[in-house]
Parts: sequence; structure tokens; C-alpha cells
Amino acid sequence: MSPSRLFLVPKPKQIDLTVTPQIFAVVRRGRMTVPLRKEPDLTEFAGLPWGSTVTLRADGETLRRVVGPATRQKDQWVLPVLVQFLDDSATLADRLRRSWGLKASSSCNEK
Repeated sequence: MSPSRLFLVPKPKQIDLTVTPQIFAVVRRGRMTVPLRKEPDLTEFAGLPWGSTVTLRADGETLRRVVGPATRQKDQWVLPVLVQFLDDSATLADRLRRSWGLKASSSCNEK
């Protein structure tokens, strides 16, 4: 069995997240984490595959970032931002995952 078949790498996801205008503004200015609400659904956020994309929404504006799974910082949960400014974040996320050796597969038997 080849080393690449020893574990499955989950496919990246695309999620939408409504945030406050204040959070939107600091992420737009370059903050490297996206703060989540006080009690986020960790089944959704902590299991988020690396290289997933999040579309942030606030006051009719949108912003896309490539993120990883939620982590705990001080007294809140956050999504780490891997890439800040994107034109086509889905394509960039895929390229990043491949460069890190993470190829998504849905089955151990895929070739």
C-alpha cells in the first residue's frame, strides 16, 4: 500500500458565515483569524478541513478567505485564515492543498 493511501484527507468545504460589521472590517484589514460566536457549532467548525473556504457576510458585503478548522484562542473559538486576499479562492484553496500534499479523496480505493 502506498503512503498516500494510509489515511483519507477530507475534501475542503465551502461555508457561509454571517458576522458583525466589526468582525468583517478587521478580517478585511488583514486579521488572521475569524472570531466565531460565543457557542459555535463545533461539529461544523472544528471538523472543517484545512483549505476550506468561508464566505463572510455583513451588511450586504461579502469576503472570501481560505481557512482551517476552528481553534480555541483565549476565551473564544476562531477560524485560522490561511490566505487573505483571493480572486478565485476555490481554485487557490485546491492548489494550496495539493502543494501541502493533501489530495482529497472520498474512498480509500480511489486511484
